[in-house]
Amino acid sequence: MPVETLRKSLRNAPTYLENIQPLLAQYQHFIVDLWGVLHDGTHPYPQALSALQTLKQNGRQIILLSNAPRRAVKAQETLRALGFMDDLYDAILTSGEASFHAIRRDYPEAPYFYIGPEKDRDLPEGLRGREVPTPKQAEYCLVTGYDYFGEPFESKLPQAKAALEAGLPMICANPDRKVVRQAGEIMCCAGLLGEWYQQQGGQVTFYGKPYHHVYDECLASFRRLSGRDVSPSSICCIGDGPHTDIAGANRAGMASLLVTGGIMKAHYAPHTSPEAITAHAAAADHPDEIPTYIIDAFRA
Repeated sequence: MPVETLRKSLRNAPTYLENIQPLLAQYQHFIVDLWGVLHDGTHPYPQALSALQTLKQNGRQIILLSNAPRRAVKAQETLRALGFMDDLYDAILTSGEASFHAIRRDYPEAPYFYIGPEKDRDLPEGLRGREVPTPKQAEYCLVTGYDYFGEPFESKLPQAKAALEAGLPMICANPDRKVVRQAGEIMCCAGLLGEWYQQQGGQVTFYGKPYHHVYDECLASFRRLSGRDVSPSSICCIGDGPHTDIAGANRAGMASLLVTGGIMKAHYAPHTSPEAITAHAAAADHPDEIPTYIIDAFRA
């Protein structure tokens, strides 16, 4: 990256926050990530529940936006089991939900080849297309991710290579590259496989963050909830992924809060300076991954 571009990025360094209170004076609407902000798949983050409660008690509208490769209703069931009840937010959208509607539009009766864990195999349930055992029998490939924490990226490559050789377009139902638990365990996600497929010349359509369609849907939902026009500048997106949450917010013209205690925990120690985070993103030539604000945990 040219030195002058790096300097400009450093001048736009994010503001460090101790809690979300300063955001209440600035934003009326919030888009909040799930994994890495509210929970780690099995346990809630310690102060996340009270942070959501604070937003709702102050009359803010909240849409939960997740790159989970499953229908929104399944993500909602997980939230309830972890103590996040329905009255803490106004709507929920997942990349799996967006993928389902895309399949219903583009491949409503087409046979498909599936790559992913058993728990997400039912994503296309309700459509007339059927899963087939080999790519040669399919019209597209659906990838939702990996089976377990610690599973190597290469374990899914034989299936992906077979789909590539058959010339199948791929639907990637989760653009995330990895997720992490609070204890540090890491799982590969569908986004890694989708990026590999694309690099090999395959056709891939990603559904979820950072792609514009989910932000357009959130904006439309806020407008329905408010009964009036809602500007992107009145929205703050809260997430732990620079590549997804932050880049998506920036491209949509929305403010962003990067929670450094999620997927970036191994990269950024608590209270990492805004300048260090900005320099990291700018040096990697990803200025759209520079957040408006940073915080080490989602707290009120």
